Amino acid sequence: RGSLDDAYPNPFNPITNINYELNRDSHVKLSVYDVLGNLVKNLVHEQKLAGNNSVNWDSTNKHGQKVSAGVYIYSIETSGFKSSKKMLLLK
Repeated sequence: RGSLDDAYPNPFNPITNINYELNRDSHVKLSVYDVLGNLVKNLVHEQKLAGNNSVNWDSTNKHGQKVSAGVYIYSIETSGFKSSKKMLLLK
């Protein structure tokens, strides 16, 4: 298991921080999606150690381009844990 915290700050412009906790070492996939479910960017896709972890999102997509203002979903998947939350990018 694990936990996914609220993005901070939220609403944000242009950078927000996402904290998550792992109860054991695990492969982590943490991604940002638009409200239609399209992948915007993978923030983490690797093995991580148990404990508190953190990643920043600079409101860019997988091509390095700035995304438009709006609601985005960030989602974490590990072995045995999955969670999603919303965040709001203001311009």
